[in-house]
Amino acid sequence: VLALLSGSSVMGDANEALWQKIREAGRIDEVVAAYEALAAQKPNDPDMQTQLGQVYLQKLFGVGPGPAAGLWATKADAAFDRALSLEPTHWGARFTKAVSLSNWPAFLGKGGEAIKNFEMLVEQQKQGPARDGYAETYLYLGNMYQQQGDAAKALAAWKAWWVRAQEKFPPIDPDRTKFLGERFTALAAETSRSVLFEKLQEGEFYREDLRFFAEKLLGDSTRNEKFVASIVLKLY
Repeated sequence: VLALLSGSSVMGDANEALWQKIREAGRIDEVVAAYEALAAQKPNDPDMQTQLGQVYLQKLFGVGPGPAAGLWATKADAAFDRALSLEPTHWGARFTKAVSLSNWPAFLGKGGEAIKNFEMLVEQQKQGPARDGYAETYLYLGNMYQQQGDAAKALAAWKAWWVRAQEKFPPIDPDRTKFLGERFTALAAETSRSVLFEKLQEGEFYREDLRFFAEKLLGDSTRNEKFVASIVLKLY
């Protein structure tokens, strides 16, 4: 199983289907133990400590909300901290740590720490050539600014994301654009926030649709339209 997990990161689309099979087969604890043993053998390897943290997150994804999720999230965060203590500029460790913190429940107060780590990544990314994943830093940072109520910073971060990411999103075909326009208009007209969030959770949109919503958010749209677009960006 370990040999099938590709690359220096055990996260990402390339491995997601395999992780799902591991969880369904009931072998996740076996894989966690194997990575713990590898990390213990290489305590000074920041890549190995980062991978261990990512494996803990894969375990977390299968336990659902509750005390167990908090345990695995804490173990993952500690592994990322070990990696960063060895290599403070380890992009993968800091990025995965920041994304993980951004998903902690708001009442635990991890939002500020997530923002701090994303901001550190932004500064780090300015020091060298662009690489895959850099644009995502701005997207997540914008989401966190919005969550903290700083609309101006959120918009600036999303603009920075779109400048870097838009080439990865091809034009949407006319029929899909028509569907998105109709659904978007209906969502923007919804006066109840609770009903709006319920409708957004129905899964009618896909990551490939983000071009439509990014253009709505950053273009000449009404306040309600921008709000809906920002929520879709956060969800997808």
